[in-house]
Amino acid sequence: MTNETEANWKTLAKIAVETQNISVAEHCYAALGDVSKARYLRKIMRIIENYEKETGRNDGISYYKVQAKMAVLEKQFHRA
Repeated sequence: MTNETEANWKTLAKIAVETQNISVAEHCYAALGDVSKARYLRKIMRIIENYEKETGRNDGISYYKVQAKMAVLEKQFHRA
């Protein structure tokens, strides 16, 4: 992976997290080899899926547990 390609993946990952597009963010981190963030986002996806399955609603991204986990991830960008 070139430096430019890596920078593009990182930029896309940051935008995906900020816009709460979890599947794209997960894909970006997997492409970057950041397994811990990719797995963290996969866990968030499972929380959303379970919430929506249990409630019959399609707003899992708004679920407080999901929002809390996304805030933790977003905070990492502000530290860098």
